[in-house]
Amino acid sequence: MKLTLTVAIFLFATVLADSITEDVKTRLKQSKDKCQLDPKTAVDQEGLQKYISSKGKEPAPENIGQHALCVSKEMKWQKADGTVNKQYLRERLSIIEKDAAKVDQFLNSCAVDKATEVETARNLFNCYDKHVSTYN
Repeated sequence: MKLTLTVAIFLFATVLADSITEDVKTRLKQSKDKCQLDPKTAVDQEGLQKYISSKGKEPAPENIGQHALCVSKEMKWQKADGTVNKQYLRERLSIIEKDAAKVDQFLNSCAVDKATEVETARNLFNCYDKHVSTYN
């Protein structure tokens, strides 16, 4: 599950960055950098690279959930209270996917608030990973 989350974070970020604008690339980098500055949300980059390269055989960085949440909030995918920002996601996904039914399908299955905000971030990224081919 942690591998899926990690891969999903990078896939989600890459697809959005490549599909929208340079502004999004800049915001994504700023979000990751900001999250790296806080010890509560920073992840060991070397450990993350090893984890990704090993396809989940190496342990995931300890803070991956908090990092995902931080990036998600910084990118406005989740609101300050940790709930999914469905309207914002709808707007962003509609730029990538012109079929409103597919956007709705993603939102209905992926943009779901869970018991905690970290679980919500994980669910959002994991679910996106399942649907990523739909938006490529």
